[in-house]
Amino acid sequence: MPSMTTQSFSQALFSVCLVLFLLAPLRVLGAESWLDVLREADIFQDGSTYNAVLYDATANLSWNDANGNGDFDNDEVLIGSIVVQSPSGSIVSPAGLSGAQAETWAEDNAEEIYRIFFPAGFSQAMGTTEEAFLGSTSISNHLKRVSPKAKKNLETVDSDFKAAVEYDRLEVNDEDGDAFSLVMGYNHLFDKTEIGFLLPYRYTDLDDNIDSKSHLLALELYLDRELVNTDSFTLSLGGEIFGSLYYLTSDAIEHLGQIKYGAGLFTVADIDLPFGQLSVALDYKISEMYVPDSLLDYDDDNVFLKKGIEYIDGLDTVHTITYGFNYGLPLMGEDLALNVEVLRSHFESDDISSDRDTRTTATLAVCYYPTESFELTLGIKRVFEVDEFEELGVTFGSSHGLLVGCLLVLLMLLVWAGQGMAADEVVYTRYNIHVEKRFSNRGDPVYRASYANYIYPPSGQHIILPPNTRILPINKRRLFTKNYGFQVIAENYKVIFEFDKRRMGMDFEQYMDLITSPQPVTLPKLSDIDRKGVTEGRPHVGMSKKGIMMALGYPAAHKTPSLDDNTWTYWKDRF
Repeated sequence: MPSMTTQSFSQALFSVCLVLFLLAPLRVLGAESWLDVLREADIFQDGSTYNAVLYDATANLSWNDANGNGDFDNDEVLIGSIVVQSPSGSIVSPAGLSGAQAETWAEDNAEEIYRIFFPAGFSQAMGTTEEAFLGSTSISNHLKRVSPKAKKNLETVDSDFKAAVEYDRLEVNDEDGDAFSLVMGYNHLFDKTEIGFLLPYRYTDLDDNIDSKSHLLALELYLDRELVNTDSFTLSLGGEIFGSLYYLTSDAIEHLGQIKYGAGLFTVADIDLPFGQLSVALDYKISEMYVPDSLLDYDDDNVFLKKGIEYIDGLDTVHTITYGFNYGLPLMGEDLALNVEVLRSHFESDDISSDRDTRTTATLAVCYYPTESFELTLGIKRVFEVDEFEELGVTFGSSHGLLVGCLLVLLMLLVWAGQGMAADEVVYTRYNIHVEKRFSNRGDPVYRASYANYIYPPSGQHIILPPNTRILPINKRRLFTKNYGFQVIAENYKVIFEFDKRRMGMDFEQYMDLITSPQPVTLPKLSDIDRKGVTEGRPHVGMSKKGIMMALGYPAAHKTPSLDDNTWTYWKDRF
């Protein structure tokens, strides 16, 4: 267990992170009840059924819905049982509970439900935990890269600034996503002792059914001492203390957050070889997790959320051992160098399952030295050995030049963000688009539509966008967002559009080409019953296929693979 001194320091680190992160005031856990979570995480609900997917967990329940409002009210009764399950375990409620009894059952079994949804804390849901991110970032910082002779012949540089950006393409629990990382560091050498800090940040955007996004910010202070130094071999030993803030937001749970703090030891050995340089390192970290009372903002009567906080606070200590090497080879007169880095981490905790307790990262990077004291690095990275998780990334970094390094990082940010800055074209809808207007926990209006064409939303305001509505499709990567959607030009609001390219068998741009036109469309001649259906957005007996498509929208391809079929499938709602 880290000492109280370490805990106090980590809390101070957290305060710094919080200011930098601009997250105050922050509600760590925000949702009205456990049923709110299931409702928002529901995939295909049929009025009185929730089939919720929350990361790698599912929850299913049906009830009689006596008043037809789509909510599981206190006096309504379950049809069967509530079933919550994931690879981490499962739990089943007694059959026939009322809404009030089901709420009590969820409160009594809250710890087990949280363990199924978040077996080792909230960060595992997005594929990369604090231990994995900080462990690999920390040891990679300590490993030495090959340097040109010109640089070796310089007098020792007392201070060194490093900065790197990284973009990763992810697949987490069969859901695509993207991650952006920024790592900055500084170190200063006093004789044979080096002190420094690392400030890593990672943003993850998961293209899942609840539009999950996360932020991870950490601060690590370290000190190492050179123990052995010969012409071809050096050995150093060091220690580190760290703190991190993790924040997760989604449509299902508005705010989730946790803090980790800890300390560790590391050792690094550098060996000059006839061809190149080998650097090997071993790092051990111990970390604890907690949720501070100062960040809580929820109803005191919400027992389910209270127990969620207790669950996070009670998670087991995590012991992380990371080891690896970097082999560097000078190239082309030693202005260039090739570096191969392999890192492997083991996470020991009663809460971490065997399919997530090991992680290997391999990086191949080319380093260029335009001057004797400035370095540029470009590399590719791949993550292995994590079940239901894939990551492939590109890294770009610099060192030994504070101003130039900052400018390069800023340039990389602008280039990456600029992919979404080009103007899109306004188009016109060919068919009705069914939109539901609801309100978030903050009271902000949220507009949603879907490729599944939910035509009977039971709650909120049902809006029908008729043919020839002017919209601006949005499928561009901004700095901190990547969503499908469109802007309604006349009313100036954005509609979040649920789209699954695997089910539709096409990408979002191809789908938009099907349901929109660059010019106003000429509406076909329709019968009276067709016009009635289009105006109401409802099917009626006697309508033609053209009338049905204009009224309900283009049918989902995974259930209606051919428009020549005489049976088309539409969903009533998802809420």
